[in-house]
Amino acid sequence: MPEDNGDFVARIVIPEGKEHLYRFPCHVYVVVHDRLEAVKVGLSTTAGDNDLRVAEHVREGWRLHRRMKQPDLGHAEAVEEYALLEVRRRGIEHFLTPKQMPQGGNTETFARVRVSEYAMEDIVRVGMRRVRVEYTTRPRKA
Repeated sequence: MPEDNGDFVARIVIPEGKEHLYRFPCHVYVVVHDRLEAVKVGLSTTAGDNDLRVAEHVREGWRLHRRMKQPDLGHAEAVEEYALLEVRRRGIEHFLTPKQMPQGGNTETFARVRVSEYAMEDIVRVGMRRVRVEYTTRPRKA
C-alpha cells in the first residue's frame, strides 16, 4: 500500500509455524516471449539452475531477461506487487490469456510494445528501493 511519504509498505501476516518460509532469499524475475511480444514479471523461491518457476516459462518459449535477488519471500511478493500496480497505474492491462500461459501467470504479462523488458526491470528496481515490509505473526487458533 502506498503511504503519504511515497514508500510502498507491505504488511504481511505470517501464520504461526510458517515463519521459516520467509527466511530465505527469493527472486523477482522478468521474462520475455519474443514470438508473442510479451513481457512478464514474477517471483521465484528458488535460484540459478534450480529456478523451477523460470524453467517452466522457458519450456513454454520465454527467455529470462533479468533475475533480481530479494532478501526473502515477503520482499519478493511486495516488489512484484509494486511492479504490477505501477504498470496498471500507467493504464496498461495484462496481455495474454490463460490458454497462452498454460504454466500460469497470464495476469502478470504485458504487451512488449507498451512496457519493454528494460522498462519492467526499471520498475522492479524502483520497487526494490521503495518497498518496505512489515511482518507480524498470526497466532495459531486454540
